[in-house]
Amino acid sequence: MINRALMTVQDMVNAFVDSRPKFWKTNAKYVGDLSYLSLGDGIEKLKTQVRNLKRHHRMTKAEAETLKQITRAIASLSPSPTPSRRRHVVA
Repeated sequence: MINRALMTVQDMVNAFVDSRPKFWKTNAKYVGDLSYLSLGDGIEKLKTQVRNLKRHHRMTKAEAETLKQITRAIASLSPSPTPSRRRHVVA
């Protein structure tokens, strides 16, 4: 089954990475690394790609805003946590 929402966010990340040659080089090194390749979850891979770019590059204001949008889009892919069956006592 194809997860179209995940593909859409991956396209956003790819377009951002392709926006600057330095981003592309940093990302290429990272996605070829064993730590990235061992991640099984596509959502987790997107999160780590974004974190890696933030760690290695200074962003312009526009780029920072684009990364915020991408981060929100990635968060929207994550399943919401299952509510606990335990009752919480409110004081």
